[in-house]
Amino acid sequence: MECIWCGGRVKKGRGEHLWSQKLHSEIVQHLPDEADIRSYQALERGPRPSLEKLKVRQGHPYKIAINRVCPNCNNGWMNQLDERVRPTVIELIHGRRVTLPNDEARALASWITMKMMVRDQYDPDTAILSTAELRDFYITREPPSNIWIWAGFCESPLTANMCHRVPATARSQSGESIKFGAATTWGLGRLIIFADFFPVAMPPPPEKTVKLWPLVEQDVVLNVPIMDPVEVDRLARRYNPGGPSAVLHEFTFAPDLKSRRPGTTVKGSR
Repeated sequence: MECIWCGGRVKKGRGEHLWSQKLHSEIVQHLPDEADIRSYQALERGPRPSLEKLKVRQGHPYKIAINRVCPNCNNGWMNQLDERVRPTVIELIHGRRVTLPNDEARALASWITMKMMVRDQYDPDTAILSTAELRDFYITREPPSNIWIWAGFCESPLTANMCHRVPATARSQSGESIKFGAATTWGLGRLIIFADFFPVAMPPPPEKTVKLWPLVEQDVVLNVPIMDPVEVDRLARRYNPGGPSAVLHEFTFAPDLKSRRPGTTVKGSR
């Protein structure tokens, strides 16, 4: 398998964590000790995926490992970008308001773009980004013009450990389904990130957020009202309002499902 960035050889194995292990101890502070957190994935795809048949996948979303990058990239420029933004990301994970000079906001937007692109390649069946787009970011380290990024805050543990991604599709004249974009929502502690890739038109900005990309000239001030889980859920599904709940189905508390094995079908509930 080739590295999505440089084309180098990817080692066989479990892969590398999407989020640096140095962030894990910060994120886990916002998770409840008494709950068993599982991740769910709808088996049916389409404009209204079924909530009746859900696949249980054990594990925390913040510990997701993806085997799509080579050691040189992972331990080199990717690690350098992780280290550069880590102090800022830690502040945001704990819900602290920050003011970012233009260059720091640019670095944070590049970091989020890097994570979004790696996450996009996690599932080849739903991947949106082309090899050319991935290689261009690898060379420039600059988010492309058709990516929009916003950030906000939510203090609920329901959103402290979530990742929700909605691919956007359209029908061709022949009836073929064409993938053309994706909306990704992450919850890291109290930080909520909305990262959208849409080459056709700029999506509307989510409420109670600050735009990180495309950048404006002045400093970026992350000091916005706190969202509640219902608002996060609505914004995460803004391009697919009839789909499964991002907060209550994708990643939820499920202490009653501890005995179930991965692959067991369960009935979704609000």
